[in-house]
Amino acid sequence: MFFPNCVVALLSPEISLKSDEVRHFIVKRLRENAFLYFKHFKVSCANSETHGGRMIFFVDAPKKAVQALEKCFGFHFLCPAQEIHFSSMEELSKIVVGLCKGKLSKTFAVRGKSFSKEVGSLDLNKALGAAILAQFPALKVNLDSPKSEVHCLTFGERAFIWFEEVEGAHGMPVSAQGTAALLCNYGSKKEDSRLAWFLMRTGCRVSLVDGKEKDFVKASEWNSFQPFTSISIEEAKSRYVEGRIKAFFCVGKTTKKAEEASAAAGTKVFAPLLLLPKTKTPLD
Repeated sequence: MFFPNCVVALLSPEISLKSDEVRHFIVKRLRENAFLYFKHFKVSCANSETHGGRMIFFVDAPKKAVQALEKCFGFHFLCPAQEIHFSSMEELSKIVVGLCKGKLSKTFAVRGKSFSKEVGSLDLNKALGAAILAQFPALKVNLDSPKSEVHCLTFGERAFIWFEEVEGAHGMPVSAQGTAALLCNYGSKKEDSRLAWFLMRTGCRVSLVDGKEKDFVKASEWNSFQPFTSISIEEAKSRYVEGRIKAFFCVGKTTKKAEEASAAAGTKVFAPLLLLPKTKTPLD
């Protein structure tokens, strides 16, 4: 029987494009944000590991942990998984077949990824697929559009098995790109909240300039449930000079509004909604 005891989280692809030093910093931020979500949802996590573009969380409630991380920017897919140990491919195949009972229907595909030198990913897929077909001859292999899938990730003599993947929030982890100041009152409160969401998705920590925290309560769910802070324009200017704020943004949709915001900030203020088409966000 399949009993998940961890969560395998695939990192957003753009993270892997960074240099080793930058990637290490981003992954550290992502882990910190993940634990803030666990704290809010009261999920106990004993340990975490990072291997091959994936973060593995050993939690007491994997399905609840997946729900907790669905709004954590930086994850591509979230998978409740079961960790197993094996000493040979024959033993691994036998264990996986046992876990597949009641999980596969009609057509299936094996999605294996091996980080072991002894066995490649293709050989892993072939071995597991053959073992499953031998035990469940009524099943058919369909690699393009299967009704069910079994995923297997191996590192040495450890393997992680799962049958479902939940789409993550994508993007970059909040605060990985520094702090951006959002000048409020240059559009509607809803537009301010939408722009805050876009900025967080790119990895920015957002500071509100002359805004009200209560107007961003819903957006805080994407901010590791950390409340937004509001500062004055004078404080924002000071932090910008010190390098603690990297850039200014506003929701102005006209050149005039963007110029007004730039005059207030004393530097160029970016107005993404001036050029971006209307795009729905989870806040709409």
